[in-house]
Amino acid sequence: MGFKMKKVMFGAILACAFGLAQADLPTAAQVQKNMGMGFNIGNTLEVPNNPEGWGNAFPTQALLDSIKAAGFNTVRLPCAWDSHAPGGKITETWLDSVKTVVDFAMRAGLYTVLNIHHEGEG
Repeated sequence: MGFKMKKVMFGAILACAFGLAQADLPTAAQVQKNMGMGFNIGNTLEVPNNPEGWGNAFPTQALLDSIKAAGFNTVRLPCAWDSHAPGGKITETWLDSVKTVVDFAMRAGLYTVLNIHHEGEG
């Protein structure tokens, strides 16, 4: 399957998931333009076993709101998974913690980049 067909299928899946016509979805270039300046919330969600283990407090709604108020449009949330996956299964507690921070960012109106970071170091 060619790249163009994969792109069309991905767009169709997104459209179905969000109840949108494919024409209503922004292009990658449009999204990138709107992302503007980004802020990195490092040293929390990628810390092995304890998000506050490297000295930073767990992110709050107030923090994400202040990032948006300071003029940022995007936030990066580096996240580790393996140290929160005993027996190879990610714990519900960790999934809830990550979801909480992503929800804070989304509520603040920030584009949110959640990426894997520091895997295998815990």
